[in-house]
Amino acid sequence: MARDGLLPPWAAKISANRRVPYITTIVTGAFVALWALIGDANETYNLTNIGTLFAFALVSAGVLVLALIPNRAALGRSSCVGMGGRAVSVVAVRLRDVRVALETWIRFAVWLAIGLALYVGVRIQTQQIRNREPRAGSGTLH
Repeated sequence: MARDGLLPPWAAKISANRRVPYITTIVTGAFVALWALIGDANETYNLTNIGTLFAFALVSAGVLVLALIPNRAALGRSSCVGMGGRAVSVVAVRLRDVRVALETWIRFAVWLAIGLALYVGVRIQTQQIRNREPRAGSGTLH
């Protein structure tokens, strides 16, 4: 996110010895700690479970899509996904079998929509800024 310009410069600083964005790590850790103090534990467990499940399913779906691509050389990668990867993908993508309360799904959808709106908004803004900056080798603004 820092390399894509989706974070402000102060938040995109990388530590010299560990090569991680330390400011965003500290801010996120403080937010999670505060939420753990004041938030409802059951709600936190449910949202954590659904978020983790969604992330796993998304990655598994990506693995399944990569396994179905006949010519991986076009992607610049030579790795292959065996039957184990396909089986994990098929099992993980079956979100409809998960027993989670409707309220949790609604909250998850709301948070997902908020996150996507923020991502798209920041992405549009940074793209507009990049389009206004002069490109190397050209004397005009784009």
